[in-house]
Amino acid sequence: MTKPETKTLPFWANVPPSGQIFRPKEFFARIGISRSQGYWMMENGLLPPFIKLSERASGMPESWLQAFLEHRAEATVNSINAVSKGETNPTDKAAKANARGIDQ
Repeated sequence: MTKPETKTLPFWANVPPSGQIFRPKEFFARIGISRSQGYWMMENGLLPPFIKLSERASGMPESWLQAFLEHRAEATVNSINAVSKGETNPTDKAAKANARGIDQ
């Protein structure tokens, strides 16, 4: 018998979109990644998607940017703590999944 798959909500799901809206170029510059890396991360659920502002314009709410940064900081601290306690190898698949916010 296989274990039923549970669907977890992304880390930004419960964060209301608020604050300043950052256009893609500014958003990627603020977090320090390239556009291609950013869109790959969005496609893989590691970054929240842009909100369509109009037919040709998209943006990211400041609150979602903040949620992303807090999520990454928490994952980093958890990884460092686990390694310092000898609990896991940072290259371990489960550790990487945990850093992305995916339940195993």
